[in-house]
Amino acid sequence: MDPDDFEVCLCFHVNLRKLITHHRLNQPKVASQMSECFGAGTGCGFCRPFLESVFRQLQETGEASIEVAAGEYQRRRKAYHNRTGFDRKSLDSLMPPVELNPDELLDDIDEDLKLD
Repeated sequence: MDPDDFEVCLCFHVNLRKLITHHRLNQPKVASQMSECFGAGTGCGFCRPFLESVFRQLQETGEASIEVAAGEYQRRRKAYHNRTGFDRKSLDSLMPPVELNPDELLDDIDEDLKLD
């Protein structure tokens, strides 16, 4: 499976390629530091065992793979959510959408660029 196609952390859309690149560039010392890759593992928590597996594989061989088909992975995640009572809306409430007015944003940028 192409590492670009397999999202390990579905909450934050972190694919296997991003995790491999994060490991190569940042050389985390412990598996929990894989969460520094776009917040992987900090949402519902389902992917944490997979993150630990990816970390171990990368530490040992420099390569990593997930031995579960994407559809099966998503099915297991849904079952995990049902069992734990995880509600995606509760995660979304922690990160409310930011409403940006493009004109105000451009004005702010222009103001920042002004030289005195």
